[in-house]
Amino acid sequence: MTVGIAWHEKPFCSEGENGRETAMNDATELDSDDLEAWQLDVQLGAAMTECKYELAVPLAERLLEIRDAKLGPMHELSLTALEVLVAGWMQLGQWERAVALLDRRFGLAHPRHVPVLIGWAATLMIKGELDEAEERALRALSIARDMIGPADSLVATSHSILADLGRRRKAWDHALMHAVEAFRLRASNLLQEPALVYKDLMLVGDIFMHVGEYEEARKALRMAVEITAGALESDPLKMAQALFLYGRAAMAEKKPEEAIHPFKGALEFYDKVYGEADGRLCNPITELGKAYQEAEYFDEAEETFQRLLRLFQSCYPESKATQAVPLAYLGEVAQQRKDHTRATAYFEEAVALGVAEFGEDSLRLHAVLDKAAEAQLAAENFERAEELSRWQIRVMLPHLPGQDEPALLSPVRRLADIEIRRLKDNRANEEELKRLLEWVTRLMQVATERLQAETEAIKARKSRPSGVS
Repeated sequence: MTVGIAWHEKPFCSEGENGRETAMNDATELDSDDLEAWQLDVQLGAAMTECKYELAVPLAERLLEIRDAKLGPMHELSLTALEVLVAGWMQLGQWERAVALLDRRFGLAHPRHVPVLIGWAATLMIKGELDEAEERALRALSIARDMIGPADSLVATSHSILADLGRRRKAWDHALMHAVEAFRLRASNLLQEPALVYKDLMLVGDIFMHVGEYEEARKALRMAVEITAGALESDPLKMAQALFLYGRAAMAEKKPEEAIHPFKGALEFYDKVYGEADGRLCNPITELGKAYQEAEYFDEAEETFQRLLRLFQSCYPESKATQAVPLAYLGEVAQQRKDHTRATAYFEEAVALGVAEFGEDSLRLHAVLDKAAEAQLAAENFERAEELSRWQIRVMLPHLPGQDEPALLSPVRRLADIEIRRLKDNRANEEELKRLLEWVTRLMQVATERLQAETEAIKARKSRPSGVS
């Protein structure tokens, strides 16, 4: 059964032995309704072709009214007019009106409901109205499975939407069940719907990543790459997206060496799609640099982060603080190389850019202050390391409930380390060292107690009988 929405019709025609023949040869035989319907049909066809849906909808409403009255609601031309009207409402996002019309015409369950309910569910999901979206998607799934057939593409699409809803709710088991079923149903129609199979595989791969099944994620994403290379003619954007997600799965699996090649491939395809100077390349360049960094390919990592810095400078010249991101990465690479002089220079420049844009007391500085302080400590510049650490505490404290929050552990422990190192030169402040060590102990105790409480809560949830909230 065909459940698609037709956009245009040619009235008064029928198929004869010699092709399409005019059913009414003499225009004088047309009554006023026939003439109006003919005019409406011509205008409606033009409006739909030109995507002028605000104009098309009232034309379709009037055409349907005439066809229903003259031919009956179930006549082929009446149904075609109805489908055009529903298509116009769908394009305008008037889902409720479309479904209400179908309910009146066919009852609560008819194959024509399915594409409308799917579109409505997808729109509600994007708007964040997840309960309402799930209700429409489940109704679409029920109708499609019972009235069209369990292997139909619309059944798979309904499963796909339910999987996406589960992902947004972080209901991973629910999401994975629907995503795998969508792919299973659609895979048999690979040659007819390769783009949809690709989309299903990307969803499956993403969900597998979230549940920690990284090997399964990479299998799905490898299939997505293969489908794109074959049936989708190596669509560069799809290749980029699949390779990029594959690289992320490898990184999550703590296999940076296996992430490098897909990240490089993704970046090459993104270059083709957007150009080498487009800001949308920032994320793939960053991920490639991090893969090099974790694999300890430091020359390649530095070259990649230098490219990232140039891209930030060209794309976001008005926001200097954004350049602190690649500078911090460059500082980390230098730190790993134990080139503390370069590391401190990068981090200090990043701090200066942050201060220039956000001011000295901004919480946004705390992460780069932490990195800069650690680099200065490694370079044995104790005074500057202490200054940066106290600065970090100063910007964090107003945003914390108190002084014994574990978030302060890094700068406080570093201050204690600085005083301990000063003991060698008899320059330590013993009272300050005692205070700092007691502070570190309290912070570690609070962190341990919270971790234990979280562990017990997780155990309690897992042991709770199913259905008990």
